[in-house]
Amino acid sequence: MKWVSPPPALVLSEPDDALLRELAETLAVHNIQQYSALFKTKDGLADSHQWKELRHKDNIRIYRRRNRHNGLPTTPSLLLLGTVPGTLDDVMYGAVTTTDEAIRIKSRCIQDGVVDCKVLHELVQPSLDNPFHHVSVKWRLYNNQRDYVSLDTSGIAHTVKHERIGYNISHSVAFAQIPGMEDTHGIERGNMSVCSLYLQKTPTTVECYVRGFFDFNTQNEMVNNMSLQAIATQWTCFTRKRECALMKKLVWRMRKNSGCTTVFKELWLPRHQPQDLQELFTGRVYAMLL
Repeated sequence: MKWVSPPPALVLSEPDDALLRELAETLAVHNIQQYSALFKTKDGLADSHQWKELRHKDNIRIYRRRNRHNGLPTTPSLLLLGTVPGTLDDVMYGAVTTTDEAIRIKSRCIQDGVVDCKVLHELVQPSLDNPFHHVSVKWRLYNNQRDYVSLDTSGIAHTVKHERIGYNISHSVAFAQIPGMEDTHGIERGNMSVCSLYLQKTPTTVECYVRGFFDFNTQNEMVNNMSLQAIATQWTCFTRKRECALMKKLVWRMRKNSGCTTVFKELWLPRHQPQDLQELFTGRVYAMLL
């Protein structure tokens, strides 16, 4: 793939910003409701009448939505269910990416196929009181000659049972300022909506739910199936979510020790630093690190 220049920063009016923030909140509420309505077996598996298992790695299973019996076309979709080791804060710290560099670190860790990326517009920044809440517009280029422009939102909400639930959502959006690159570079602009949800299942285990819808701009069933198979393979690296958090903490520690003044935006130097690496890895210091 030849080098591609990322799109320029997105310039939006305050009313447009407000609409995007409202959309981000709507997406979070809708996806949490959809998760609550999902039917699972007593073993925590997806309904085999609706979902076909494609991949199984460790405690993670990935499914494809079965076609309707009436033969009508359906939007290609995937479902991931399972658990990963760690805490909800660990997983959320690894999931939140507020800079280009942070996206690249996460991509290298989970091997999701991203070859270039850019945060085009920031709408909500993390704070000490709400360290995982971030809303932005991002551009990602994948190694399959397809790019996406999406509204990304992450944060912590609560279920109807008052459980903390982490969310990380990417939902395709279109802007006249960011035209596609198919004519100039042969890169197809894709559309997708992917929601990841996380709940603390045990003190050392996090329950994971990921639902993804994809529009590959084709009615060719073979192409759709091949594209879904490729994404399902990438999703098997979901088990490395905790490693993303550890990697980001290590980068933060190395930059602090080197005296570097240019730090990730989401890793700005806090007023109070953890005293040692053990505290950094085990303490509740996410608000400071973000």
